[in-house]
Amino acid sequence: MRGPKIAVGITQKGKLMVLMVNGRIRESVGATHLDMAQIMEQYGMSKAMGFDPGGSSTLVIDGSVMNISPYNKKYEEDIYSLSPESRFVANAIMGYLN
Repeated sequence: MRGPKIAVGITQKGKLMVLMVNGRIRESVGATHLDMAQIMEQYGMSKAMGFDPGGSSTLVIDGSVMNISPYNKKYEEDIYSLSPESRFVANAIMGYLN
């Protein structure tokens, strides 16, 4: 089923990639699990893992939300505004650069 998705992959040389696909919004129907696997392969990931997909999928970089939630009730007003309701997220990946 197409929808919002998030996955993480790593190359044989240790390069990390986080892939987030918007979905269920006017600008994006989303991706399937097969789409995500093919994108990860295309970018040279030797190992990859998908996470619980859906509207809770959120990519945050330096405190900025990088994707659009399909649960955003103020979407027509401002497509980059956050959803007014908090959503619980069961897992997180955190990283930093030295």
